Amino acid sequence: MNESEIIKRVIDGATQEFNKLVEAHFDSVYRVIFLYVKNPEITEDLTQDTFMKAFTNIAAFRFKSSFKTWLIRIAINTVKDYFRKSSIKNRYFVKCELMEIQDFRSKPDELLESLEFKKFLDVAISELPEKLRIVYILREQEKYSYEEIADIIKKPIGTVESRLFNARKIIQQKFLKWIGEEK
Repeated sequence: MNESEIIKRVIDGATQEFNKLVEAHFDSVYRVIFLYVKNPEITEDLTQDTFMKAFTNIAAFRFKSSFKTWLIRIAINTVKDYFRKSSIKNRYFVKCELMEIQDFRSKPDELLESLEFKKFLDVAISELPEKLRIVYILREQEKYSYEEIADIIKKPIGTVESRLFNARKIIQQKFLKWIGEEK
């Protein structure tokens, strides 16, 4: 049974079939949420909320995009709602990690493999404006196509390309500053 058939069966009342959709997409949803919140417990809660919202609203799924695309859009909106309602901001946690970063300017070949670079990149991504961060995460970390991203954020492909270009440029500038080569 393909995914469309499973979704139709869930809409028609075979609610136990929804578990197949959860099993198929849990890891993708969890990864996208974790990239935002960096906290396993909160990620678990928001992942569960995402699937509850998808289950509750599955009749609204129109089969115009893939189910995964629709689900990721719900996940991103769930994360946005969490940060809007929460007094805790993701940047606080990431900035604390930045304080631990060491200087690797004397060993540039080790930089790309270092934990410190990964921390730097997490910080740089978390500090991107939300519109740029969403596109960057979906493309560079989750490997979605431009078309899928355009569908998720409901913007034209040109907007996706522009936002990705701007995100990369900001991260590059932060990187040059971080290694001490900013002009």
